[in-house]
Amino acid sequence: MIEFVMPKRMKLEEEREEKEYYYARFSLSPMEKGYAITVGNALRRVLLSSIPSLAITDVRFIKPEKYHEYDTIDGVKEDILDILLNLKKVQFRVEVPVDGKIRMEVEKKGPG
Repeated sequence: MIEFVMPKRMKLEEEREEKEYYYARFSLSPMEKGYAITVGNALRRVLLSSIPSLAITDVRFIKPEKYHEYDTIDGVKEDILDILLNLKKVQFRVEVPVDGKIRMEVEKKGPG
């Protein structure tokens, strides 16, 4: 009969990096060769599907012209790609359950 190496130690580290992101690190050891990838993928899938979160999924610039992600907008320092990459960093805190979509509009005139 084949004996598998079973994890004997589990460690959970949780940190926050300078007001940027929360993250957690799970450590299980020792493990059978190839088993860590299987457990890691299963854990990642469960966490991603069960942790409630909000994210920006759609951005529209309301102008007569159609913009491409590499275009620039007159009077704006960043090009559209930089704006979109900055929007990916936006974090929302979920304090109440949210079902469906939330729509937010931002209107800006003048410099700044």
